[in-house]
Amino acid sequence: MEEEIREHFVECVTHYQSDFYRLAYSYVKNEADALDIIQEAIQKGLINLKKVHNPEAIKSWFYKIIIHTAIDFLRKK
Repeated sequence: MEEEIREHFVECVTHYQSDFYRLAYSYVKNEADALDIIQEAIQKGLINLKKVHNPEAIKSWFYKIIIHTAIDFLRKK
């Protein structure tokens, strides 16, 4: 099951990469910072995949990770 969720996560990130980038960019208004946020969010997502119980909810779950990562980034600036 864990491997299935990991594969679904990778497919989701690959398929919706432009949507995720736009979301991050909408918070930070900077290309480099948005890419850094996506990279950090992917790391967080991979570390916390075991918390996902429904593979169909990965997209919305990852949206939340991006939003929280972007907000944390803005707080640090």
